[in-house]
Amino acid sequence: MFAIVTDSTCDLPEDIIRKFRITIVPQYIMIGDKIFRDRIDISSDYLYSIMAHQNVVPKTSQPTPVDYISAYEMLAHFESILCLTPPKNLSGAYNSAILASQSVSTPVYVMDTNTISMGLGFIVLKSCMLRDSDYKVIPAIDILKQNILKIGLLFTVRSLDYLYNSGRVDAIGTLIGNALQVKPIIFIENGTPVIKTRVRTYQRALNYFLEHLHEVNRVGVFRSVAVIHAGAFGEAQRLLQHLDATFDIHNSYIHTVSPTIGSHVGPGAIGIAYEIE
Repeated sequence: MFAIVTDSTCDLPEDIIRKFRITIVPQYIMIGDKIFRDRIDISSDYLYSIMAHQNVVPKTSQPTPVDYISAYEMLAHFESILCLTPPKNLSGAYNSAILASQSVSTPVYVMDTNTISMGLGFIVLKSCMLRDSDYKVIPAIDILKQNILKIGLLFTVRSLDYLYNSGRVDAIGTLIGNALQVKPIIFIENGTPVIKTRVRTYQRALNYFLEHLHEVNRVGVFRSVAVIHAGAFGEAQRLLQHLDATFDIHNSYIHTVSPTIGSHVGPGAIGIAYEIE
C-alpha cells in the first residue's frame, strides 16, 4: 500500500483528511515579521479579517525540502509514497518534494497535478480511492493522469489588488478594473491561471459560472462539484444550493480556501472546482 502526501493548498475539509489518512505538508504565510504554518498556526477567517480591516498584504512560501523529508520519514513503513503537488509554475512545492524524495529510502513518486485548491483536492481523493482499492502506485498514477483531464477550476475576485500583489495582473489593469468594478473570470489551465473574460459585476461573474457549468454538463456528468470561497460563505452557500438544484451532482462541497490561496485572491473571492465522469 502507498501513502498519500499533499500540501495545504488542497483545500480538503479536515474530516476528509482524517478519514482518508492524508498527510498534509503546510505552506507558509508571512505577515510582517511573523511566519505562520498554513492551516496550523493561522485560520482562513483570521487572515481574511486582518486583510480586510488592517490593510495587510501577506506573503507566502512553499514548504521546504526538510518539511517534506519529515513527512516522508513518518511514512517510512509504507511500500511507497505518492506526493501530489500544486502546479510547479504556481508553487515551489513540487521542487521541494522532488529534492526531499532523494533523501529518504522509501520510494517517493512526486506528481504535479496541474491544478490547485479543490481541483487538487479531487485528485487527492481519487488517489485515496485507488489506494483503498489495492492499486499499486504506478498504475494509480496512470489513472490519475487521465483524471486530471476531467478537472476544471474557475474563480473570480472582488478586488484585483491581491492578484496584482502576487504578480498575476499588471498595475494599469488593476487600477482600471477596480474603478470599473470589472471582475476577471480566471481558469486554471495546464497549471496556469488564464483570464478568459471579464464581466462588469460580481453577480455577473457568478452567472458566468452557471453558464460555464451548463456547457460542461452537455458533454459530461458531474462526479463532484465544490464551491470554494475566501470569506464569502453566504454567496458560496447560495451558489451551491443553486448548483445542486440545477445539476445532477454526485458529490457537492463547500469550503473556505486555505490561507495561502486566500493571500493571493483576497477576501470575497469565490470559485468552482468540478470533476466530470
